[in-house]
Amino acid sequence: MRTFTRRLVLRGAGSVAVGLPLLPLARAAGKAPQRFVSFFFGNGMPPAYSAPGWSSPVLAPLAPHAAKIALLRGIGNRSAPGGAGHPHARGSSAFAIGYANPSVETAGGQSLDFAAYEAWKPPTSLSSLAASLWWWSEDIVRNTHSWQGKGRPNPGVTRPLALFTRIFGSPMPPAPKGSPEEARALKQRRYDRSVLDSVLEGYKAVTGPASPYGPSVRTTLANHFESVRSLERRAIAADRMGGGAGCAMPAPPPDLSPQTTCSSGCDTKGSTGTHDAGGGVNKSSNWDQVWPLLVDLFVMALRCDAARIGNLTCTASGDRYTFAGQGKNVHDLAHGWRAGAENGFDKSVTWLMGNLAYFLKAMDDPSFTLPEGGTLLDNTPVLIGTEVGDPAPHSFSSLTFMLAGGGLFKPGVHDFGDKSSEVDLYSTVAHALGLGDKFGDPRYFGGYLAGVV
Repeated sequence: MRTFTRRLVLRGAGSVAVGLPLLPLARAAGKAPQRFVSFFFGNGMPPAYSAPGWSSPVLAPLAPHAAKIALLRGIGNRSAPGGAGHPHARGSSAFAIGYANPSVETAGGQSLDFAAYEAWKPPTSLSSLAASLWWWSEDIVRNTHSWQGKGRPNPGVTRPLALFTRIFGSPMPPAPKGSPEEARALKQRRYDRSVLDSVLEGYKAVTGPASPYGPSVRTTLANHFESVRSLERRAIAADRMGGGAGCAMPAPPPDLSPQTTCSSGCDTKGSTGTHDAGGGVNKSSNWDQVWPLLVDLFVMALRCDAARIGNLTCTASGDRYTFAGQGKNVHDLAHGWRAGAENGFDKSVTWLMGNLAYFLKAMDDPSFTLPEGGTLLDNTPVLIGTEVGDPAPHSFSSLTFMLAGGGLFKPGVHDFGDKSSEVDLYSTVAHALGLGDKFGDPRYFGGYLAGVV
């Protein structure tokens, strides 16, 4: 029986290159591929939320995955105070980098994901795949957490159809430079045409009666193509309902803020973080639909070996959107938070942890195992963090981080009492990944995190 290579794809018209899933038909010879993902969530996590460990109500969505997570408390963000801009921007820009940012337009260095890409040089079609769910941000360092280097951002893709195209390509030619009517007509044709139409012959060759593969493999491949088709349909549906060209992001979910569409542009810097133009009700394009779709696409890219490295951003630092009927947006709730006098900020952080849990569950799906054995999560270290500790005073002390998956880190609760820095953490990760002994500003390196590796 013919065996799959790790890079087998079906190519079609336009830029279409539909990757086939990695199947455990035969163990790959030599060293298993290296993978790494970073995950950022905005507005911080008060130390009181992580102090109870896995019994914390805020962390409850992550309980099913606790056996594969190292919960790190009491990490000081030493490089952030020396950066430029608002504390949210300074803290955010230091994430996965460990250097102060010289301005709000650029981070202070290369992020861990691109350091991994340059060190490993994986034979993937994508370098570091970045996807983002965020609403309000005036500084690029607040919503971008993948950096090739200073002044070289790798912004996260926010539109599901754009992310689908980044991964699988498009059956359509580039948009014309002609009239808006021509551009709209081309978009409509894209909505009506699937990338699978461009690989129909290849699809038949690997799934039909004449396929060189056995029945179980053919079934797996047929299911994969249906998954791609479903993701494409969901992405197109979200794009159709996504508002006018002036909208950079999908509308927040119903329980976060009013559902409005953009017909002529958006106010992305408003105090409430809601669309400020248009006025039509939009119940289809919202965060609770878009986030799972972004995650499903991101994980599919890893399953197809289109990427082995990436970043997910689930709301920007200092993000502003109303939540659960509260009169204030979450940024204001964060600043008004006080221990023993909860104002609803805990609900927003619990929601973020639920979004993180969705990603970890998709990565840990036992129905998809890699040729080297185990789930994607078992083979992919994930760095998880935010920009501040207690958001009320913009504290750069007592930050909460997590390390999930990959089989490199010891699960459980690790408390460092602000004696360790984010540079210590990033250096620990870099060393475990084989990227070098130190990562970040060496002035803040005090040693590797004890008991984590």
